[in-house]
Formats: sequence, C-alpha cells, structure tokens
Amino acid sequence: MKTSKIFLMSAMVLSAFGLQSCLDYDTPSDEFQKETTVVTPPTISTGKADSINYNVEITEKMYQNAYKRLRSQLGTALTGIYSIRGGKEGGKPEAHAYQFQFCLGPDNYVQYSCVPHSDFPYSNAELKSTYHLSKGFNGGPGGGFSSCKTCIAPILNNGDLDSIPELKAAYLLLYNYAAIENADMFGPMPYNDFKKNRDESPFTYDDVRTIYYSAKANIDSCVAAFKHFQKRPEWYKTKVVKNIFINRLPLLKNADLYEAEGLQPWIEFANSLKLRMAIHLAKVEPQTAKEWAEAAFVTVLSLSPHMSLLSMLLFLVSTILLFRFQSGVTHVLALLSAACSRALTTRTLSTSSRRTLRLLRRPVTRALLLRPHLLSL
Repeated sequence: MKTSKIFLMSAMVLSAFGLQSCLDYDTPSDEFQKETTVVTPPTISTGKADSINYNVEITEKMYQNAYKRLRSQLGTALTGIYSIRGGKEGGKPEAHAYQFQFCLGPDNYVQYSCVPHSDFPYSNAELKSTYHLSKGFNGGPGGGFSSCKTCIAPILNNGDLDSIPELKAAYLLLYNYAAIENADMFGPMPYNDFKKNRDESPFTYDDVRTIYYSAKANIDSCVAAFKHFQKRPEWYKTKVVKNIFINRLPLLKNADLYEAEGLQPWIEFANSLKLRMAIHLAKVEPQTAKEWAEAAFVTVLSLSPHMSLLSMLLFLVSTILLFRFQSGVTHVLALLSAACSRALTTRTLSTSSRRTLRLLRRPVTRALLLRPHLLSL
C-alpha cells in the first residue's frame, strides 16, 4: 500500500511539471514578439498570362514597387529557363547538357541521326530510334517544359509583372519556346491550363494545332511589346535593361548588344520561333506556313540598319527550307535566289537591309547564269 502511494504521488508531480511545460510553450515569449515577421504562403494567381498591355504608362514608383515584389520570383523563373536546356537545381546547363536535353532527341543531330546509336562517350545511354528519348537524356523536351512551366507560370500570372511588360513578354516567349518543343515531341497537353498556372486536375488537353495558333498569337504580342520598348523614357529603358535583362535574365553572351540594339535580339528570337513553327506546318497547312514565314522574315529584315548579316543569312536559310517544301525545288542556289527576290519585294525593308540582300544576290545570280538549267526551276 505504501509503495502504491509513492507511485501515485510521483505521477501527480510529473503531471504538474508536464502541464507547466505546456503552459510555458503556449505563452508567447522571446520567440514571438510584435516585431517578428510572419511569412505567409504565397497565393496562387491564375488568369492573364496572355495579356501584355505594353501601351500602359509606367511611373518610376510603379516600376520600383513591382520590381521589389517580384525579386524572389525572378530567381525562380531563371531556374525554369535554364532547365529548358538541361540546367539543374537553378544552375546553368553544364557541359553536354544541351546535347542530352535536345540534340539527342528531337533534334536528331548530326551523326546521332543514325539510329540505333549507342556510342555516347561517358554515358551508357542508347538512342534506339528516331525521336526516342533515353532515360539518361534529362527527360528531353518533356523534362525541360515541366520545370519551365512550374517556374515561369506563377510569375506570368502575377499582376505585378504587368508593370514591366517587356519582362512579361520575355517569359511568355520562353514558355512558348519550351511548349512548342514539347508539343512537337509528345503531342497534345494542357498548354493553356498550365499557362494559367492551374495546378489541380481536371486539365483540358489542347491539340497541337491549338497550341501552335495560341503560341503564334503570343509571339505577335511579345514582338509588339519589344518594339514599343524604344518609345519608353530613358530611365525606364536603363533600369529594365540593366536590372532585368542583364542581371536577372542573363541569356545573351554579349550584353553590350542591349546598348546598341535595345531588345532587338529578342525580336529576332521570337520570329525565329515563328519561322520554325511555319516550317513544321509546311506540309499540313501550307498557306498558313507561308504567311507566318513571310511575316517573320519581313519583321526581322526591317528591324534596323544594324541587323547582322549572320541573322539575315539564318533567316534566308530557314526560309529556303520552307520554299523547298512548298515548291519541290531542291537546288540551294535557286532557292536562295528566290528567297532574296521575295525579301526585296517587301516595302518595309530598311535601306541597309536592301543593300545587303542585293550584295548577297549578285554572286548567286552569277552562279545561276553558269547553270542555265536551274533558271527554269
């Protein structure tokens, strides 16, 4: 009896100590005072990712407030951009990442278009057939797009981004860049739901035609925003280029191009994507492909007297591929001559672009005169 009383008293004492410890825990002390910052989880915004109001007047205060609120999401978005070409854990793509992510799958690059192929140095991967994706190839366009949309869609739907429309255009363009690659490889997907930042099923799957036409409309909006950038006040252009495109979106190797050309490299990139889409459409909707390609070609050629000859040649080569699909002509000289002639009929070309095209066409014409059988093609 005496022993049981001792145990009972001990249990009561321990219970008192336990109750006091709970009361101590529930009483706010140094761990939580009025000056403590409470971090609440971010709300999920959905909606106006497609809307770019590039005509809106932006004050310096509007820009500063938006930039301050977006700072954390800017880093997250860059993680998604790097992942398009194999970047991991927020870092830039490492050696061979671009090859694994793109070249060894949808690109069928150089010798690796010979399938089956397994002679990959430092890798046990095997390319079993065209468009086959080895598990060792970073997931291909699917892996890149998955990370891209997860990191970019939230900021695309953030209302603060409307105060920096050129940045919104850049993110929307990159989202579509990844989406088109994924659609080309895997077909229908919830393109619009993902763009709206929906994170719960059921999702509505869009067919590839819908994805292409939606992406084309986005590209046109992005190009318009980039062009309007030149009309912005100098303080705005300086801050957007330095704080955003150089420091937060460091995709150009030569950042001095921004000082010389503004956002022209992004206009060229947007129209390159449109031209690629046109080439993919050439055998399915030839008239649409022709319209998209010519619009992209004309836009780039009329950009500026400072447009590089390399950019012009790349567009000529891409347009040549499209003409080849449509006309059946295969000789590169005849195709190049046709591309130059068609470009020169464009009224909006700058004087410098016309001069460069004429200089390019001269040796092509001489070569054709030495091969008269090609003139009838």
